[in-house]
Amino acid sequence: MRETGILSIVKRGPTLQIRYASFNPYDIDRLPYPCPDEGALVTLLHHFGLNGWSLQQAVAALRRGEVAVLPVALSETQLQAYFPPQRSPRVGRDAGDASGQADSPRGTAPGRDARRTRANASI
Repeated sequence: MRETGILSIVKRGPTLQIRYASFNPYDIDRLPYPCPDEGALVTLLHHFGLNGWSLQQAVAALRRGEVAVLPVALSETQLQAYFPPQRSPRVGRDAGDASGQADSPRGTAPGRDARRTRANASI
């Protein structure tokens, strides 16, 4: 089965960065694929089945410093090989916050902290 989506290609210094976005809004986010040079990009896009005119337009846009955006249909194998799923951040009680501290094991009732703060402020 083929997955349809969009490739966006942008030049980042000496390399090119290729991102895949699915037309399915519920699909998972995927990591970008770093491409070393224009020759490798043309080979990759040809491997993905893009026609010569689309390849020529994409390369011309990148040479002008623009972003190239191309519709594409990729197999699940191609998606996994070139654009693996992005790991989602851990969410939950054991994940901790930015300081590395986990939530306290005892939860507080909604509004309880606010009443305690107001009581301490009036003292």
